[in-house]
Amino acid sequence: MDDKELEKMIETFVKKCKAKKCQGMAIIAPSEGQPKIGLATDYLKAVSLIRNIFQRLQDSTGIPSTLTVTHLALSMAALDVDKNKKENAEKVDIETLEEAAKVVRQLIDFELDKARKVNL
Repeated sequence: MDDKELEKMIETFVKKCKAKKCQGMAIIAPSEGQPKIGLATDYLKAVSLIRNIFQRLQDSTGIPSTLTVTHLALSMAALDVDKNKKENAEKVDIETLEEAAKVVRQLIDFELDKARKVNL
């Protein structure tokens, strides 16, 4: 899929979100810290929308969404570690992948700590 096809898909997604008055988000290819395409939204509603998308993918494919999202989190964290890494998590060198895993663990720990404080 080339960039123009992906851009068209995102534009279609954004238009459908607006038409349905969904609180969704789509951000593609940050350009020097600024999103090239984006639709700002309430964060929790955006997460819910993305979760529903992955749930539907799981229902359609039978592939656990947790596995898919884990690979996505590692791939995204690898980009945070090294902006030049364009490969999937499986193809990233072990040093970058280990750093990415630390980033993901820190975010999970942060979310758990936040949840613990709310439930006290």
